[in-house]
Amino acid sequence: MWKMGIQNSYTLEATYCGSTLGGRCGTHFSTKDLESVGYHLCDTLLDFCDPHQTKNIIFLKELEEILILQVKARSGQLDPESLLDNILSDLDSSSLHVLTALTLTHPLLTSWKWL
Repeated sequence: MWKMGIQNSYTLEATYCGSTLGGRCGTHFSTKDLESVGYHLCDTLLDFCDPHQTKNIIFLKELEEILILQVKARSGQLDPESLLDNILSDLDSSSLHVLTALTLTHPLLTSWKWL
């Protein structure tokens, strides 16, 4: 879609076979699991489309801090293993939802190679 110039096009893929991780390994997803995914997707889109730009400014500042941490990790100034801990300790769940939406749609961020 991005090649055709269509912005904000999303694809959600799910499996009926369930998870391969943790305690849910080998179990099928339930209706409740899939409803939860839909809820969190819609909640993230609402955050992303919020007309109040103050939230976006805060999230962009947080994203800038993350990028600085990544640069430090790549240059050897920060232990790469502690990078995720540093990022997650500063973000709340709503920040992570919007940050995910931003990284999926912002042209600069979609081309960024994450660690």
